[in-house]
Amino acid sequence: MNRRYALARVLAGAQVALLLAGWGVAQYPFLIAPDFTIAGSAAPRATLALTAMTLPVGAGLLVPSLWYLFAVFKGQNPGSQI
Repeated sequence: MNRRYALARVLAGAQVALLLAGWGVAQYPFLIAPDFTIAGSAAPRATLALTAMTLPVGAGLLVPSLWYLFAVFKGQNPGSQI
């Protein structure tokens, strides 16, 4: 029996992402029909540009922190007797 847990996790995450994307495509151009459209609900262009510029900085801080966190808690612990 093949135990492909990593593949199953990736495929489950992809399935959720595709489900949400399909829902978004089905609702286009409305967020909440018939009152809110995607274009009408968007932030001002300056706000979107600032958000797009700061996203890599935030990811650059967050990703290494999460990597370290998972390394600490998923690493081998020779003192554990569980």
